[in-house]
Amino acid sequence: MTIAVKDKLILGLWLIIGIGILILFVAAMQKRKNGFCAGSRIEISANNQNYFITEKEVNEIINLGGDIQERTIQSIDLSSLETALEKDLWVKNAELYFENNGTLHVDIEQRQPIARLFAVTGSSVFIDKDALRLPIKNTASARVLTITSFPSDNQVLAHTDSLILNKVKDLANYIYADTFWNAQIAQVDITSAGNFELIPAVGNHIIKFGDIDNMKEKFNRLMTFYTQAWTQNGMNTYEVIDVRFNNQVVATRKGTIARAAIDTANSRALLDSLNASADSLNRIVF
Repeated sequence: MTIAVKDKLILGLWLIIGIGILILFVAAMQKRKNGFCAGSRIEISANNQNYFITEKEVNEIINLGGDIQERTIQSIDLSSLETALEKDLWVKNAELYFENNGTLHVDIEQRQPIARLFAVTGSSVFIDKDALRLPIKNTASARVLTITSFPSDNQVLAHTDSLILNKVKDLANYIYADTFWNAQIAQVDITSAGNFELIPAVGNHIIKFGDIDNMKEKFNRLMTFYTQAWTQNGMNTYEVIDVRFNNQVVATRKGTIARAAIDTANSRALLDSLNASADSLNRIVF
């Protein structure tokens, strides 16, 4: 037997083996498709272990077309199941695939709330970093920034309310991304003018923040004030800290506003008394 013939025989043998393996692979795949689903394995990724969608809810969705364990793998439309799961606002992304043993693997990426938004009506929702409004569920809670006095709870927002929501999103994302401010700022109140006032977790004062323009610079000035003024005077010296104006921080000591209100009332009483005396003199002259 020549070398050329021997090489051809070896090549032919490998070709036959390759075809055989391919046939077996196709047969195994066909058998798998015709086989029944062996159940489901659900994994939900959520920060801080705050689950706003549960395995029970996921199972209810994937079994809407009938118990998947009573259905063949071939009859289960994974793309349709992913779409159905992603209709839940708390599901950011859903990936489904079958494992080798026929088990349906369901991988859920949950949305991460960064703030809880309270409308003036009293209703509330969570929002994520994209300002998507997420429904409150009793199955979980999250310790996040509280934002109050949002002007509307309508599903479709007016243009002005949408602008405010975008500002809320930017402010909440900035606070959430900073370790110190995320711990220090507990609440944001939206004023009637659409500006913001911040309420800290430590220190009994209000921070007049204004609009979100120059937001980073405002927080930098506030940090400078915290590290310098409070080092000297303590955490509870001031009741209002105003960072609305460029290149300055206006701080009001405790009791100053109350004294100013009393002084204003006294001045008004004195003015009323003087006006009454003038009226009396005018009546005498006439």
